[in-house]
Amino acid sequence: MADIEPYELKTLQLVMDKYMNYRIEQLNEQGNRELLKECRERSGNESMDDAGAASFILKEIWSHIRETHRLRVVK
Repeated sequence: MADIEPYELKTLQLVMDKYMNYRIEQLNEQGNRELLKECRERSGNESMDDAGAASFILKEIWSHIRETHRLRVVK
């Protein structure tokens, strides 16, 4: 995941969005509201819905992994 380019993230989103939406739905109502509120605050998008939150979370994870995990050759 750390090695994919920004344009390739769309492909990953197609696969992961469904799973992320499922996991978000599994939260209790309070947890879901808190997660959505946090995503809205961090993204600056006050109209973000659950699907938007799933995409936002995936992009944030990808950005963090790219900064912290460098790929190296393993022999």
